[in-house]
Amino acid sequence: EFDGGLEQAFASVSDATNRKGDPELTTAMELIAEMLAPPESSQALALRNIAAQFLNMEAAAQGDAFQKVEEIVKSATAGDLKDHTDEYLVAMRGIMNQGKSFVKQSIIQAVGAVKGRERTEKRKLPSGDRKQFDTHVGTLMQFLRPAERLELELHILASDERTDL
Repeated sequence: EFDGGLEQAFASVSDATNRKGDPELTTAMELIAEMLAPPESSQALALRNIAAQFLNMEAAAQGDAFQKVEEIVKSATAGDLKDHTDEYLVAMRGIMNQGKSFVKQSIIQAVGAVKGRERTEKRKLPSGDRKQFDTHVGTLMQFLRPAERLELELHILASDERTDL
């Protein structure tokens, strides 16, 4: 029984998923999260679709996709979508200038910086900084296939375990 309701139940299952690393449970949790997530705007959906294909595009197609995202940026209002569109442009520029490895390297670097800061300050990130971090890393993750995301998350977890020893 979960006195905290559905939220507590999901948190418990999420913790179990993280502890056990069961791929089927992870997939099921991702599916539930997608079903319960608020509907995306057409602009947000367009950004996700572009990101999902961007790493496999030729240079000319990447340039076209970059222009499409710039158009979305111009039409985006202030708020979360605006923050995300800016992050997409940063990621796309990085990929076009530094190659496909930019995404994974940027995520590993961002996670390492946050973990180091949290260790140094002996506290979790303040909520505003956490939101900015989540936006940054979440946007970068959109450029990876689900299997690549999982592989990267496992790599980060494994490096955390080595650091904790």
